[in-house]
Amino acid sequence: MEDFFNIGTLSIQGDRDYQDDYFETKKLDNKSSLLILADGMGGYAGGRVASETVVDSFNANFDKSNPNIKEALNNALIKANETLATEKKNQPKLNQMGTTLIAVYITQSFMQWVSVGDSPLWILRRDRRLHQYKIERINKNHSIAGLLELQYQHGEITKEERDTSPNRHMLTSAITGDELKSIDLSKRVSIEEGDIFILATDGVETLEESEIKEIVLKSKDNAEATKDILDAVVAKKSDNQDNSTIIVVSPKEVLKDVSNDIPNSMDNQTDKNPKPFYSQILSLDKMMYLGYFIVVILSFILINELMDDSDNRVKKEKLKEDKQIVVQTPQKKIDTNISKIQTQVKHKETDVIKVNTIDTNITKDENETSSKKIEIEVKEDNTTTLDSSKKKSTQNSIVVGVVGMVKITKEEFHRPSRISKYLDEDELDDKVYDEYTEDLNKIKN
Repeated sequence: MEDFFNIGTLSIQGDRDYQDDYFETKKLDNKSSLLILADGMGGYAGGRVASETVVDSFNANFDKSNPNIKEALNNALIKANETLATEKKNQPKLNQMGTTLIAVYITQSFMQWVSVGDSPLWILRRDRRLHQYKIERINKNHSIAGLLELQYQHGEITKEERDTSPNRHMLTSAITGDELKSIDLSKRVSIEEGDIFILATDGVETLEESEIKEIVLKSKDNAEATKDILDAVVAKKSDNQDNSTIIVVSPKEVLKDVSNDIPNSMDNQTDKNPKPFYSQILSLDKMMYLGYFIVVILSFILINELMDDSDNRVKKEKLKEDKQIVVQTPQKKIDTNISKIQTQVKHKETDVIKVNTIDTNITKDENETSSKKIEIEVKEDNTTTLDSSKKKSTQNSIVVGVVGMVKITKEEFHRPSRISKYLDEDELDDKVYDEYTEDLNKIKN
């Protein structure tokens, strides 16, 4: 195994009177190895018997000739559980014994694992974007602590509640010879240059993950890393420190993983304590890219809305100006005609007193026009040359008969109200707006 992998292994007993941890590393062939670690339970003797029994059975029953690694790992686990059930029958005094298990199949290009219980499996991997290493637990935690961690991540409990719960070390799944409640059986994980894998029993978790990462990265090799990590565990002087075992392994040379998972019935196996659905569907990187994409789309929609609103405002301002033109057009016709009438008064001395405009009914001809009759009053003057038949006496003035007529189309009368109604609309239809623009151009011309 030393030919292809840099490996370090070490165990300490801690404050216990016995050692329940047990592990084995096995070189399967020139390019692959099997790492197995177990943390037994069941009191004096029982825990050790359970961990040794399961590790030895798993090792013996792992079929390295099976190309389907997932199936080979699962079959070896089932056989190890059956072996422990038989051992408990043979030793009735140890009927409460059980154990956790991590088994890792590793090559220079990929790795796969199966685990039951709370023993952690970490990966140290270089983040190519941040140019630094990150540590992450990659197997599931079948304990109350694992459930508490999920609750903490979802904001349901505080960090203190997570760390101080008296039940945090209770297992939700373990190898006991009975039915396995939960199994974490992984798919193929490609190995990248610089990857480091750490198998451990929960005694090592006296340290924070960040402390473990720092120690490993500072060590000259993995053997030194295991010693430095366990020295740090001892230095913590934790009350009743548990047994602690650690395996640190990394390929000396990484080969490109070009194979795919072999389809099999195990692909549909589920865990009773699954990770949140979104973490199974999307990695953090993919979720970030999806978030960026959504932000871009929403920004595009918002910009379009703002541009539409701006266009609406411009159109409405234009319509308000046009409305004034439409409203004023009939009056301009009247004013122009009156000006012409006034020039007909021959004597400059005659002052125009008042000009009356009188609406007439809309005629029923095909043009449907409305007329405004114009009357003009001037000061009475004996020298006026206007025909007396067109004069009407008043106190101070005379009314020169119908001296002008202005015709205003029905469309001109109704257009201001139509535009006014149009101005109240929230959405401005381009087709209708174009129709109004065409009407206004006719008026102006």
